[in-house]
Amino acid sequence: MALGSENESFGRVLVEAMACGLPIVATRVGGIPEIVREGKDGLLVAPGNTEEMAEAFLKLLKDGSLRDRLGKSGLERAEAFSMDLHVNRIIDIFEDAIGK
Repeated sequence: MALGSENESFGRVLVEAMACGLPIVATRVGGIPEIVREGKDGLLVAPGNTEEMAEAFLKLLKDGSLRDRLGKSGLERAEAFSMDLHVNRIIDIFEDAIGK
């Protein structure tokens, strides 16, 4: 999965792709590095650098074990961003705020 954003506050589409087991190639901007850990869940490149993005794709195409490793790690990482977990954290914050 590729995301070539020049600006991205969160990148929910990355979490969705990771939840499908896809290896990620994305730009190193905004909140993306908080979601995709370089070399662990995907490959991060400089925004606007098409050569670097192409090199990342070639690396994935040539290295099946890297693709598999990134995809499996991404599956696990996506769980940290599940909607259920997010909603439960927000509920906990609200309950704490009102003193429950």
